[in-house]
Amino acid sequence: MDRLARLDLVERGPIRRHRCAAWVSRLPSSVGERELAAVRQELGWPAEHCRVETVANRRVRATRWCSSSSGARDGVFTGFGERGRAAEEVARQAAAAARSWLQAEVPVSDYLADQLLLPMALAGGDSFRTVALSLHAKTNAAIIRRFLEVPIRFEQEDDVRWRVMVVGDKCS
Repeated sequence: MDRLARLDLVERGPIRRHRCAAWVSRLPSSVGERELAAVRQELGWPAEHCRVETVANRRVRATRWCSSSSGARDGVFTGFGERGRAAEEVARQAAAAARSWLQAEVPVSDYLADQLLLPMALAGGDSFRTVALSLHAKTNAAIIRRFLEVPIRFEQEDDVRWRVMVVGDKCS
């Protein structure tokens, strides 16, 4: 059986492109425009990087995603609309997550952090830099430690950056 290759994600690189989309279903496109206006205001992105798309979806009425790309690494941040919650509020929440990741200049977002832990544990050791760890990531690490004998360490580098290290080669 082939082994997973180690992957150290410590540098993000310069951002080359920003994009944002508001997907609306069973709502007027003006809802998506309001969301995008909030994203542009929060992040300072130009209008040509943002678009509204109408989609056929019976379950979701509105969602948006913001993406920043540094070439090899992308950060993707989403928000989901719900009844009674202002479109601008949902958009600002996604924009705040994007801003936090952009300002930290790390390659891994908090949502990606918890998804990387298992493949890195199976590979026997890796590291990455991220923003503050979510409770989900910490819980995921605790569960992985119960099944695999691989130490997972979290080290805070400064106020906004963390390094996550999956140490050793105990998964052969």
